[in-house]
Amino acid sequence: MTTVHIDQLRKLYDTQVAVDQTTLTLPSGKFVVFLGPSGCGKTTTLNCIAGFEEVSSGRILFDDVDVTTLAPHERNVAMVFQSALLYPHLSALRNVEMSLVHSALDATEKAKRIGRVIEMLRIEPLMHKRPGQLSGGERQRVAIAKATVRQPSVFLMDEPFSALDAALRQSLRTDLVHLQRQLGVTTVFVTHDQVEAMTMGDSIVVMDRARVQQVGTPSEIYEQPANRFVAGFIGSPPMNFFKGELHGSGSGLELRTAHGVFTLPDRLCQRAHSFAPAGKPVYLGVRPQHLRLTGASDTGPVARATVYGVERLGKENVIILKAGEDTLRLLGDPDLQPALGSTVTVALDLSRAFLFDH
Repeated sequence: MTTVHIDQLRKLYDTQVAVDQTTLTLPSGKFVVFLGPSGCGKTTTLNCIAGFEEVSSGRILFDDVDVTTLAPHERNVAMVFQSALLYPHLSALRNVEMSLVHSALDATEKAKRIGRVIEMLRIEPLMHKRPGQLSGGERQRVAIAKATVRQPSVFLMDEPFSALDAALRQSLRTDLVHLQRQLGVTTVFVTHDQVEAMTMGDSIVVMDRARVQQVGTPSEIYEQPANRFVAGFIGSPPMNFFKGELHGSGSGLELRTAHGVFTLPDRLCQRAHSFAPAGKPVYLGVRPQHLRLTGASDTGPVARATVYGVERLGKENVIILKAGEDTLRLLGDPDLQPALGSTVTVALDLSRAFLFDH
């Protein structure tokens, strides 16, 4: 098992910064997910680890070995791409065997290793078929087998499930995590899908605009987002934000917004004093499950809004609201179905809210 150290990594394409001063340690034997929107630098970072991209500055180390200038084949990494890279004229079994063609292993050990991977991925019935006879999910299973049979030091995956349907993605997520736990190989998985990140990763690296925004476990990223970008990117439906200005002092801070004046609880007052002088714009973040519809006479922190849409998800409904120029989302029970176009009063649970200065 290998620990990957990324030290002050920078990657430029002409004058465009793709990765900017990234420093990370990817722990040995862990499943690490790079998460972020398109163009944030996550795939470029992965390609630098693999050796497919030459770094502009910085270093990459596997344990204590500097691999920054080594060719991909010298790093003992295996990679699975968005599209399964298989030889179309060979059977699935021969595709898997091709990974060990140049191996020094004897025939018995090769067969043992291949058999183990085939069994773990449950792809034995596919072995006689060619890639053109396989579904997208089956091809990706074979590609994963082809990569893992080499027993690499680091396993790299670049959005391997992005072209698959939702049910198949869920099944493969479970299988891949189970496989990684069995093999214990350090794994880096790139995705823009926060559900994949939250359900698969031991650790999540959230990236945006070429920089790492936060690193933590799924629960840490969700419960303690470092900034407004992370808070809005993690969670489905996404977090609601109320822009306003702080007024007052001590434990009597108020947030004045376009929707009203909210008196902040002590927890948020303490956070506000750590970063925001009075009068500076800040953002109050409230997750959809911490909003509720209430009566017009409610005296707590409330906002008036118009019902714009209702998304019925079976076990719950997402109520989409328009409050001035803001769009809010409220998560409620399946029987919560306010009439479209109706005006409602929304209560905020400030005890579960967040406060951000950027």
